[in-house]
Amino acid sequence: PYPFAQFQLQEQAKIQVMEDQGVLLAAMAHANRQSLVGGRPVTVHISSAWRVREECRGEGYGPLVQRAVKPPVTGSGVGSYYYRRQAGGQRKRRMSATVHCFAGRSFAGDAGGIRLAGPADIRCCIELINRTHEGLDLFRPYSEEYLQGKLDDPCRGPEPAARPAVYGMQDYYLLEEGGRIVACAGLWDKGRHVRESWRHKLSGEQRVVESTALVDFGYAEDREDAMARLIGYLIGVTDGLGRDQLMAPLEFLPSLAGQLASYQPVTEKRALYWQPDKVLKDLGLRVLARPYTDLAYW
Repeated sequence: PYPFAQFQLQEQAKIQVMEDQGVLLAAMAHANRQSLVGGRPVTVHISSAWRVREECRGEGYGPLVQRAVKPPVTGSGVGSYYYRRQAGGQRKRRMSATVHCFAGRSFAGDAGGIRLAGPADIRCCIELINRTHEGLDLFRPYSEEYLQGKLDDPCRGPEPAARPAVYGMQDYYLLEEGGRIVACAGLWDKGRHVRESWRHKLSGEQRVVESTALVDFGYAEDREDAMARLIGYLIGVTDGLGRDQLMAPLEFLPSLAGQLASYQPVTEKRALYWQPDKVLKDLGLRVLARPYTDLAYW
């Protein structure tokens, strides 16, 4: 319904296309992220949303648009990475990334203390987010300006009909106990605008998946229980929206994932390709130790 929704969540996203006589054959999105790799602040480039026109698949347009010279507007970084659903290419450049998928279902737990966040809560939420993901490669440390910019669309006034709201303060939740915020998370309703259609090549069976995604989340030290309760509540919100599942990047938060084991999540794994520039190679950063996954790029 609104295929550009995901790019509004990305940092300075640009879409590069391959065209022949007015017909688009392939496309690819580019974005730069101000991240940490090996504890060092660096600019990295991420590619996503590779698409090839259906009748042109198998003709090599995907790799061609990948190797094409990027237009100046896409920028560059000292490292680049991308995800692929099917692993291929050089094994030494390939890692993996895993996301937990929770089927939507009604929330039967305690909703006490759970509410939508307000502008006055942003600073505390930033501290929780940075604490939770500290030390992960590709994580961008949050600032008040950065999170506020994500939650407060810079376009003032009524939303144009052609550009619907995607994600904002109305989608950001927190859990407060004793006057203290102990967990926070954004729920991006991806399925409202972007749906995945899967077709089995042999049987022809087709299914459509509509998801929500856990983004911009964090919790206080040793409060995995609070974060799990908030995620359980958001799984209920997901069900209320009519979506199939909530996706959550919990790969390096095993204690939190354990708190949610009763929801019986299904994991989705993709190959992660990391291509460091010579600068990073010389610093010994050829491999990402524990890569952070931002679902805005998944």
